[in-house]
Amino acid sequence: MTFFSKPRCRWKKASITWCTNSPAVRTGKASPGLVENVDVHAYGSSMKLKQLALITTPEPRLLVVQPFDAGTVPDIERALKESKIGITPAVDGKIIRLPIPELSEERRKELVRSLGKWPRKPVCVCARIGTRRSTKRRS
Repeated sequence: MTFFSKPRCRWKKASITWCTNSPAVRTGKASPGLVENVDVHAYGSSMKLKQLALITTPEPRLLVVQPFDAGTVPDIERALKESKIGITPAVDGKIIRLPIPELSEERRKELVRSLGKWPRKPVCVCARIGTRRSTKRRS
């Protein structure tokens, strides 16, 4: 085991945590990461939305969900309404559209507050590892 293997492992875990959690933050731009991990109860079990449908962003403020099976449209709509993303789905036949509203000043402040509550562990781990590496190089 090398000297850098343990910090490298912790760095990797921290970056994976950050990368999996950051796409779920709702900013003013449409991103498939907002809805791809929504749990949908279909076919008698709970599945992620990305397993049931194709999620695209044809416009900067619009998400389009195209289910692989048209019979799952009501289940997907129900799951999106019950999720905490705060966007009302609009069903258009076999397609579900999610218009992303522009951020208001109130929503921006709420976003800053919610990001402030995020666990700082990944950032702290990365900073600690960087500090240790720089002190080891100096000595």
